[in-house]
Amino acid sequence: MKRRIILAKVSSSPGFTLVEVLIAAVIASIAITAGFQLLINQDKIQHVQFGISDMQQNGRASLDELTQKIRMAGYRVPVGVPVLEAWDANPDTIAMFSGRPNYSQIV
Repeated sequence: MKRRIILAKVSSSPGFTLVEVLIAAVIASIAITAGFQLLINQDKIQHVQFGISDMQQNGRASLDELTQKIRMAGYRVPVGVPVLEAWDANPDTIAMFSGRPNYSQIV
């Protein structure tokens, strides 16, 4: 009689069985692994975006410098130095002519 009472108390006690704890641990590890994979992928995407942003900034800085140099070309040219003229400019070619006779170059 005593034995039955002890078994009844043990089986009706609140708590989780070993199988339930193991299943919960497997599910939690799957969720954590998925979360870390998401974090790693987002980090890779962020590095790529920073690289693209850096390239765009470098391109803009180069274009600004080139624009400034082109605008300043010919400013305060000493007297007697032939002036460089550009005309017939298409999107892919520019004809450059200097003040020297018979001297031209297409860039």
